[in-house]
Amino acid sequence: MIDHCENSTEIRYSEKSAWFKIAGHCTFYNSDDDRKIFYMACKDCKKKVTDQDSGYFCESCQKTFGEAVPTYNFAFMFSDCSAKITV
Repeated sequence: MIDHCENSTEIRYSEKSAWFKIAGHCTFYNSDDDRKIFYMACKDCKKKVTDQDSGYFCESCQKTFGEAVPTYNFAFMFSDCSAKITV
């Protein structure tokens, strides 16, 4: 199934989402103590925001928002008997 999907230009270049079921093992997780698993992001552009007294400031949008969105930031490596992939 994976070989077929990797070679399929219809799936590879499509703008639609595709779901796959894989069987393998998680062989790596980026667990740096300095790197958090999520960051607070701007609701509009999804860039990292700075927490200030008046709310969350986005340097990209140059706006202050009352709320921010937690956005996950992590990497896993999955392996099976044929290959490995970082996601």
